[in-house]
Amino acid sequence: MNSKEKFEHAKQIVPEYASSFPDIPLITTERVLELRASAKAGKVEEPVLVDVRSDSERNVSTIPGSISREDFESRELQSLKGRCVVPYCTIGVRSGRYALRLKKSGFTDVHNGEGVLLWSHVAQGDDKLVKVPAVATTELPSGNGTPGASCMHSNVRESASHIHVFSPRFDLAADGYTPVTFTQWEKTKYVAACWWYQVFESDKPVG
Repeated sequence: MNSKEKFEHAKQIVPEYASSFPDIPLITTERVLELRASAKAGKVEEPVLVDVRSDSERNVSTIPGSISREDFESRELQSLKGRCVVPYCTIGVRSGRYALRLKKSGFTDVHNGEGVLLWSHVAQGDDKLVKVPAVATTELPSGNGTPGASCMHSNVRESASHIHVFSPRFDLAADGYTPVTFTQWEKTKYVAACWWYQVFESDKPVG
């Protein structure tokens, strides 16, 4: 498939996977980018993007300004329960599960993100995927000119040339990105982590 066909296919399958979570609205990548632009102008609070993928996936590339699930849960979450929170993964399955946990935990403005595949097609300029997390602060973005907001969008970043697509069947990233999939050892660890999460964490409240 060429890049346009990959984009159209991803646009088709992401809502199909996300439909498994009917209580969680799917927010488009375009809408997230609009909110980020409005936040930079001080018009709204910036959405909190939570990358729920594994470390091995996240270390390949991530959305600039996003934070890991572990980092998010280390914050003072009570103050964030009214913020727009957007978990994301590859195609919306893992992020949908986490978004459901957040909603059950009292977060009132939770959306399921479309994921890194569609982000690779839509985002431009400073919003394109980065090789390492761009977060250089313990503060979350506020979008109102505070140091936290500027640090989250620091120019000290390295553009990504690779993207973790989870498995070959989801090799749907935009041209310009080299797809990466799990090694057998990483896949084994991932399956074990999923089992642990499902058994011990999936029903636990967040925050």
